[in-house]
Amino acid sequence: GLIYDMFDEGLHVWPFNQPMPAFVGYEYGLDYGYTNPTAITVHGIPEIEGDERDYDIQIEEVYEKGLIPQAVADAMLVLYKKYGRGRVWVDPSSPELIAVLCDNGIDAVPADNDVKTGIQKEQAAFDFTQGRTGAYITTNCIHTKSELASYCWRVRGKGVGARFLDEPNKAAGNDHLMDARRYRRMGHVGGRFKLPVMVGG
Repeated sequence: GLIYDMFDEGLHVWPFNQPMPAFVGYEYGLDYGYTNPTAITVHGIPEIEGDERDYDIQIEEVYEKGLIPQAVADAMLVLYKKYGRGRVWVDPSSPELIAVLCDNGIDAVPADNDVKTGIQKEQAAFDFTQGRTGAYITTNCIHTKSELASYCWRVRGKGVGARFLDEPNKAAGNDHLMDARRYRRMGHVGGRFKLPVMVGG
């Protein structure tokens, strides 16, 4: 069974001809790979009055194999220049990468890798309530769209006795951007994006 069976292109893919809302900040998720792709998700955080749900629009993705840590840092610096600085939640099993990112002035922190809770938070964000969904992607996020449409629960057994387990099917290899999204979702403190308090001035 699909993990994000509520994902619907008609609801969750932001129409290319519809203007974007103003963003109050940007957040990033990063799942590191070398043989597997490194996946980075870029999320714009709109200011929505009167709605405390997590609300974001994924506006870009990076999906590339064979990147060494410095190349990942270079890719993040390009994204910072294009969109703006923001917290980057990184696969916690990649401390060396986090160190390289921080050495390059990137606000990288280890993500909370609670898979079950992260999936539940993502599912809740994709849920359609109050007249809209809480999570969107843009049309250029083609690999994200593909993973959302194919990310499945692990199955034990075959035929009539088969049953779904309460964990994703990692063997399918379609979870890199899903992990990056989940890291960001777990790091984002619920409700509206909180702008940093500026000292002095």
